[in-house]
Amino acid sequence: MRIKHFIALCGLSLLLAGCGGTGLINPFFGNFPAEPWTQFSPSDTGTVTLNVSAIGTVSGSLYDNGASMNYTVSGLIDNNGNLSATITPTSGPAGAISGVMSLNGSNQLVGTLAVTSVTTLNTLVVN
Repeated sequence: MRIKHFIALCGLSLLLAGCGGTGLINPFFGNFPAEPWTQFSPSDTGTVTLNVSAIGTVSGSLYDNGASMNYTVSGLIDNNGNLSATITPTSGPAGAISGVMSLNGSNQLVGTLAVTSVTTLNTLVVN
């Protein structure tokens, strides 16, 4: 009788081990400290620091040199690099940031992002 219980327990263990998900990790998983960004019109620069979880949750900060302002960043990046996030300044209304990111040969995030605030639409190039 104990052998039947042991075999049933082994089978159940294997079944449950297979229910843990796909096992796939977002290809952008990692920390990206102080990536520079450039805005051409109006001219501006800054840095963005992002942390991407294994499932694509994004958190971090963005610093705008022209406005001398910090923003918090939170959102998602999918396996294809599609980023959709909210940027919230230390004071004032939040905005949205979206675009397609990729990893360059130095394992840095690069891409062109649209930033939408309450009154404007700007384009940042993360290089």
